[in-house]
Amino acid sequence: MSNWSQCNGPCVGLRWGVQYRQVICKAQNSTSLPSQQCSSSTRPVSTRNCTSDVCTVQWRSSSWTPCTSSCGNYGFQSRRVECVHLRTNRQAREQLCLRKHRPVNWQRCNIIPCEKCESRISNKETHLFCCYHCWQIVV
Repeated sequence: MSNWSQCNGPCVGLRWGVQYRQVICKAQNSTSLPSQQCSSSTRPVSTRNCTSDVCTVQWRSSSWTPCTSSCGNYGFQSRRVECVHLRTNRQAREQLCLRKHRPVNWQRCNIIPCEKCESRISNKETHLFCCYHCWQIVV
């Protein structure tokens, strides 16, 4: 019988992974035998559940940044996405979270046509306000 493997098998629940070991049928003189020659009722288990850091992590996302544009086809926003331990809330290696769906860290936003610039009169000056990038142009 071999030693138990590391606890990094498939996650079978929150904080639960699977460990494996090799179980070999042996004669009294320690020579290996086909598994059919040993009793299945006395055969030791070859898998067991175990606590695993792989199963105690999750992706954590920050809030979205403001959109880079109020309209048009070029607006985008981003956010921080990191792998963290559930118990400590501290950052973990990204490899530990790879079995879980990673949230997106950027997206397009405000993808609406920009209205044409319009004239407005305020403080006895005419300003052109253009929705695109929200620039103010003094005329």
